[in-house]
Amino acid sequence: MAPGSKRGYRVYIDVVSNGIPILPQIPEWTPLTDLSAELLHFELSVLSVVDVVVGKLKRFNAHDISDVEAMTDLGLVPHDNLVERFKLAVDVFACDARAGDLPKYVEHKQPMT
Repeated sequence: MAPGSKRGYRVYIDVVSNGIPILPQIPEWTPLTDLSAELLHFELSVLSVVDVVVGKLKRFNAHDISDVEAMTDLGLVPHDNLVERFKLAVDVFACDARAGDLPKYVEHKQPMT
C-alpha cells in the first residue's frame, strides 16, 4: 500500500470502559488472518456475533439495544446458540463475586414503547 493511502476494513472496535463483559469461560474468537498478515506488531481476532450479544446483556443500554436489534435483524444471532452461550456465561459468573448481579442481567429487556 502506498504511503498516505487509506484502506478500509469495515471493522468496528468498541472500547468497553465499564468492566468485564459477561462471557462464556471460553469465548468464541475468530482470527482475522488476512488483515493480521498485513500488520507488523500484533494479530487481530474478533469475538463471535453471538458472544458479542451475550456480552452486551450486562449493561444493555440504548446503544446495546440497537446493536442487538441490528445483529438479530440480519439473522446473525440464532436463538438456540444465544441461549446456550448465555447459560455458559452464567455458569462462569455464578462461581465468583459477580453472582449477585446475574438476576439484573437476566431481567434486562427492551423498554416498552
